[in-house]
Amino acid sequence: MRKSIILLVFISIFTSCKKEPTSWDVDTLAPLLTTKMTLQQAVPDSLIEVGTEGELSLIYKGTLLELNLDSVFAIPDTEMVDELTIPANTTITLQPGQTFLKSKPVSEPYDMNGAQITMITIGSGIFHVYVKSSIPGDLILDYTIPSATKNGQVFFVRELIPKGTTSNPTVVGKDYDLSDYEINLTGENNNEFNIITTQFRLYADPNGPPITMYEGDKLVMGNTLTSILPSYARGYFGTKLISESKQNEPLDAFNNIVAGSIDLDQITLDFNIKNEIGVDIEVEFMELISHNSNNNTDVPLTAPIINKKLNLNRATETGNPLNPVNATIYNTLLDKDNSNITAFISNLPTALSYEVGININPLGNVSGSNDFIYDSTGIAIELDAEIPIKLDAKNLTIVDTSDFTMDETSQNDIKKIQSGFLYVHADNWFPFSLESQFYMVDENNVIIDSVFATPQIMASGIPVSGRVLKPTYSILQAAVSGSKIDNLYRTKFIISKLTMDTYGSNKLQIYDNYLIDLKIIGDFKYLITIN
Repeated sequence: MRKSIILLVFISIFTSCKKEPTSWDVDTLAPLLTTKMTLQQAVPDSLIEVGTEGELSLIYKGTLLELNLDSVFAIPDTEMVDELTIPANTTITLQPGQTFLKSKPVSEPYDMNGAQITMITIGSGIFHVYVKSSIPGDLILDYTIPSATKNGQVFFVRELIPKGTTSNPTVVGKDYDLSDYEINLTGENNNEFNIITTQFRLYADPNGPPITMYEGDKLVMGNTLTSILPSYARGYFGTKLISESKQNEPLDAFNNIVAGSIDLDQITLDFNIKNEIGVDIEVEFMELISHNSNNNTDVPLTAPIINKKLNLNRATETGNPLNPVNATIYNTLLDKDNSNITAFISNLPTALSYEVGININPLGNVSGSNDFIYDSTGIAIELDAEIPIKLDAKNLTIVDTSDFTMDETSQNDIKKIQSGFLYVHADNWFPFSLESQFYMVDENNVIIDSVFATPQIMASGIPVSGRVLKPTYSILQAAVSGSKIDNLYRTKFIISKLTMDTYGSNKLQIYDNYLIDLKIIGDFKYLITIN
């Protein structure tokens, strides 16, 4: 009995004590971001060339303007329709195989934008035949394009037109592929141009009964040439001026450079005009402008090619279908001695604007209607720039965006962060200091905060005999508390922004191993609570 009373007293005393929550602060290091930034990130990888000693050059090859066959002439869609109605008080009987209608060769002229074409080979196109008949018997339609051949065979189609009635006429429509047909456009006497000749015969089915047609029986017949795209054409393409202009045509070579300027060294630009068409041409550039949308700066090109008529002879045919033409090429090399190409490229253009005129056959029909063009050829104006990345930079700014996702554990932990610091560890290989800032971006791509209150400087790499052999280490610190902690929780991306300035030094060669290695580490004080 005594033992039971003592036990009850012990239990009562133990359960009457309330346990208070216990908490304490803990310092913890948390890696948040690791990234590397190079000058190569400022331009597409495909434009970077590495020399034998690791030196970097920017190689840009692009087509500024290209004119193809449809710029010279086009074949419009064309329709021809014939209609016949049996006249009043008339009865006609056709015996099996007897001809009902037969045309002479019909020569249809085509408007080809001033060009006088004598022959085409069709790359693709459709010949559409259409018949609507209330004739009370089966008819056969033979359709021919006598001037169109493929593998030595004339284009020919035959269609059965079933019998119809006035109240329920028969409708037949069918498409025929004209690909690879060669069409002579000189007409019946071979002395014209732009002429397509067709012919048809309509007759009673030889295997059917006689057909008796009465007043009001009707037949409508038509054909249409649609979507004709030649693979080759010959003739006289006319004298015409093709004017082309573009305003701020995007150029993606310097997209990741968002501010600043550079003074590049030894820039050369090959300016090429290539004529692969069998016509003489005269080309004149009225203007070519480098436009930087980041600072809204325009630099017009000053060079011998501006406001000068450049003449190119016609291309010649080789007879080789795999390489059908020998092009004529106008080439000029622009450099700092004959142009302002250094300023033009150093403007870091995000777009180019130009105005150019191309005069086809400026002297008229000097070829005797033997101009030619293939669908795989044309007139092209090409730019080929070689830019050694040896530079004097002024506030040259590049950016890089990295994903930043807190896992569930980290998101729970961050709610316990009381204060701390963000440390940016940087190994800089570049031979100049870098001004740095890091922006926090939310899920809507909105900048909500920055790591530093003001941009911080990362120390320069030290060149030895003109080249940095090892990086210079810097550590930068930013305090975090309050709203910055909340914003860190909302961050989905980090934008790293680096600004380079060589401060008037000699132009510095950039090598392929130059980079800046960045790590952002959080040194946080957590509140740990145990209930």
